[in-house]
Amino acid sequence: MLIIRVTNGLVRQYLPKKTEFIGIENDEILAIQKALNNKPRKVLNYQTPNEVMRGIEKPLGVALHG
Repeated sequence: MLIIRVTNGLVRQYLPKKTEFIGIENDEILAIQKALNNKPRKVLNYQTPNEVMRGIEKPLGVALHG
């Protein structure tokens, strides 16, 4: 449930409470969707939702000793 609350908070950055959704253009919704899906999330180990869905993982920065 926490991830849902966090996501709702992120959406509210773009669409404050009491926003009339009837006047929002599809292009604006798509822009918000793109922004949120490309925002790194702590809960996803600082990957973006798009990276997780594509199976792309960022390197962990572990040094190799020889």
